[in-house]
Amino acid sequence: MCIRDSDFIVTPDGRWQHALSIIYVVRDIEGVEQFKILQEAVDDVRVLLVTNDMYPKDGDKRIDSGFKKRMGDAVQVRVEHVEDIPREASGKFRYVVSKVARP
Repeated sequence: MCIRDSDFIVTPDGRWQHALSIIYVVRDIEGVEQFKILQEAVDDVRVLLVTNDMYPKDGDKRIDSGFKKRMGDAVQVRVEHVEDIPREASGKFRYVVSKVARP
């Protein structure tokens, strides 16, 4: 069975989790139009966000605390507000890309 990089994340304590566990943290915040989660290392996650005026003032903090709740307090969460999030070269859009979760 082939595991795609976007299907899983790895927590700092070595647990593998389905990416949906962190996708819902971002997706459920009002005002998020687009997002992409990039796991650079087991303890380093970047969240790219395209938001509108409905995005709450505490949105970044909610993302940080939601990720730490699921991945552990050792994870560093960096939220970056951007104008656009490009698709992959294939034309598809991947919500989570982990450089750690390799089969």
